Amino acid sequence: MLPWSAGLAASPSLAGARLVPWYGPRLMFAGLAVAALAMTAGRGRAPADRGR
Repeated sequence: MLPWSAGLAASPSLAGARLVPWYGPRLMFAGLAVAALAMTAGRGRAPADRGR
């Protein structure tokens, strides 16, 4: 679990330092939108109900 946690901690700073200068700040908002959609996609349904 430690490598996964370290990757989660390092990825936002890496994205801010590398990706934003290359692709612009709109990339960060697009990533936020995708993350928000992913978090709300299964909201309100039990894991056994998914796929029906």
